[in-house]
Amino acid sequence: MASYDISGDAPIKIEPSPALDCIAQIEKLKAEGAALAKANKWDEAMSKYGEVVEACVASMGTVSADFESERAAEKCQLLCLCNRSLCAYKLQDYGEAKALAQRAIDEHQKSRFVDDSGLAKCLYRRGQAQLGLGDSRGAVDSVSEACALEEAQIKKGQGNEASLRAMKRELLRARKVAREDAKKSSSALKASMSGFLKAGSKTLTDPKIERANLVKEKVDTALKYIFESSDDKKDLIVPDYDRMIQDLVQARHEACSAKDSINELALTFAEGFVSFIASAPEANSKSGVEKHYARTADAMQSYWHLREELERDTKELELLEPPMKIGDIAALECTAHAHMQLQLSHKAQPFFERYIQLCEDLGPQPAYHNLPDSFLLQRGLPKMDDSARRISRWRHRAHSPRALFDAHTALCAIKAETDRSGALDHAKKAFGCAADDDEKLTAHKNLSYVLRKPGNTPEDLAKADELDKLSEALEAKIKDGGKEVDEVINRVDTTAAPPVEELEEEEMPPLGDDAEE
Repeated sequence: MASYDISGDAPIKIEPSPALDCIAQIEKLKAEGAALAKANKWDEAMSKYGEVVEACVASMGTVSADFESERAAEKCQLLCLCNRSLCAYKLQDYGEAKALAQRAIDEHQKSRFVDDSGLAKCLYRRGQAQLGLGDSRGAVDSVSEACALEEAQIKKGQGNEASLRAMKRELLRARKVAREDAKKSSSALKASMSGFLKAGSKTLTDPKIERANLVKEKVDTALKYIFESSDDKKDLIVPDYDRMIQDLVQARHEACSAKDSINELALTFAEGFVSFIASAPEANSKSGVEKHYARTADAMQSYWHLREELERDTKELELLEPPMKIGDIAALECTAHAHMQLQLSHKAQPFFERYIQLCEDLGPQPAYHNLPDSFLLQRGLPKMDDSARRISRWRHRAHSPRALFDAHTALCAIKAETDRSGALDHAKKAFGCAADDDEKLTAHKNLSYVLRKPGNTPEDLAKADELDKLSEALEAKIKDGGKEVDEVINRVDTTAAPPVEELEEEEMPPLGDDAEE
């Protein structure tokens, strides 16, 4: 219906916008679908949501004339695709539910408008459908990914707490079913193989050994690339990290089905560890955070939870440590930094604290990787192959003052807004670990920032002024040496709002299944 602008001398007829008219019709259809779904009329709701999707596709040429209308139409289309998956799930048509959820995921990935909460719901719906189809391990992976995305959105103030609670409940259910399925599969496998094994076979390989070798192969491949010199890397091909991770995930599912718990634990760690190494080149990119750090955090949470479960069943705790003698330090460090990159500081904090405590308990690690075999043999130590030297190099780096500097600086940043005393303590300890002028500059600036927080005294302000002068002198020294000041070094963010903490804190370990239902 037309309206008239009579503010001027002559009335002006204002015609309705075709784009807005399209959106109004689409929203009307969507509301009808929602009403049918609320009344549990799933067949009719699915059909109505299908009309909405078709209307959205048909209207793209019209709504593209208006940015907000185009955005609303695309968002509506994605939502209704996800809702169609829900309808199919309620009708127990799990195959269709999975296909619709996957289509919604694919459309999200092609969408011009990023909606991670919407994508999380689609992953959640796919996980529900996979569970209905009997793919419990696939369901665990899908719903875990959904939880990680929704938690990241909540951290940004854009997610939904109720949705996250529903996802966590479904994750608990999926993991419970996965454990039951693993027991059944193991029993069936033993029954089917018993006759064959009694008959004997000289060519039968041991899947447990193959899975253990896969862990060593993938971890060593990742370490080999990052520790090669820049000259050697000219002829090296960057590892296909995605394929490596897929192989580890597939083997992990097989280990779970075969009730090969120790290898399942090792494979879960390897998935997180390789993802963490893969994240390094993309640490400052959106894709790197969403892809690799999210996978690292999810895999490491599963690792700590599974490890805590296994500790109840075995006293051989050495079997539960990270494979290849990498050490708990690696698992703690990867988990902490992955959560920090995802802006989940409340989850990162306990891992950083335990990492620092373990570093202090164990002390610096010898740099055996730099020593020749003759030197090692003279002192009663075994020879080291290339793989063992790479592991030694990683352990030495993980226990180094520079790694501790990063951990203390991260904790200073986490506590800066809520725990002034704790932040000051970590800033001072970071300075004690600083390995170069750039890191000293960072520690000075962080100390100055925290000293100026509310609750300061005149002595605090005087100390902050003194630190600022020292910072200026360090900056001048760095520039006089022909270098630029390193802005990448971790610093307390003086512009961001305090982190939004969740109501419930997760203890460390375990992480994962113990989330509040």
